[in-house]
Amino acid sequence: MSAHILLFSTTLDWVFPAQLAGAFKELGAHVEVLCPPRSLTALSQHPLRFHDYRAFAGLDSLQDAMATVQPDLVIPCDDQAAELVARSRGASIPTRMDFLEAAGLAGAPAAPSMAITSESDVERALNKMGLPLVLKADHSWGGEGVVIAATAQDARAAFHRMNNPSRL
Repeated sequence: MSAHILLFSTTLDWVFPAQLAGAFKELGAHVEVLCPPRSLTALSQHPLRFHDYRAFAGLDSLQDAMATVQPDLVIPCDDQAAELVARSRGASIPTRMDFLEAAGLAGAPAAPSMAITSESDVERALNKMGLPLVLKADHSWGGEGVVIAATAQDARAAFHRMNNPSRL
């Protein structure tokens, strides 16, 4: 009997979950997908069935799909999906910094990093890591919220922009 897999993608409209569904299908898995109705994944021919992700009822959407599918494996395809899967199991996702630290301790290649919450942290990061300095905002993905600062002035300006995001 083949594995019954539920792929879960939330707000990101990218092709990766559809490609992943195709790869699992080629291996003989029964693949169903929870995703927004008009996403690229919803247009894919690979999954056997689609379940609508409702943005304002994300956890309910996941729990409904899991009850229907009863999957052997749930694969979240983005950070928001991973958070909802963890919450559905009464757990939480560690911070990015915790994850990178654990990955490094487990032997995975992980670049030196540090949390930056103040201007003095920017200065410490510049002194510790030098330039160019890569700053990444929490709760960002897909390259959004990332700045490669070539100068100390660029790093300070990026920190200020990330801590005062536009209301738009």
